[in-house]
Amino acid sequence: TSQAEVDLTRARTEHEAYVEVLRKRLELEVVELPADESLPDCVFVEDAAVVCGETALITRPGAESRRGEVRDVSV
Repeated sequence: TSQAEVDLTRARTEHEAYVEVLRKRLELEVVELPADESLPDCVFVEDAAVVCGETALITRPGAESRRGEVRDVSV
């Protein structure tokens, strides 16, 4: 919500560390999707679907700007 500048190098480093924790410590499969510039919050797409075994629960994000994310994870 703020207009603060994002340190892109730091953000990338933090994202890489986050993905590594998910993969190595939690032993989760991480599927990375290509960026979609039309979805301003696409970096947070991890909560658009929850998968357990052979079942996927596709969510409905509360923010209207995030609803397009569901299209990409439900394919």
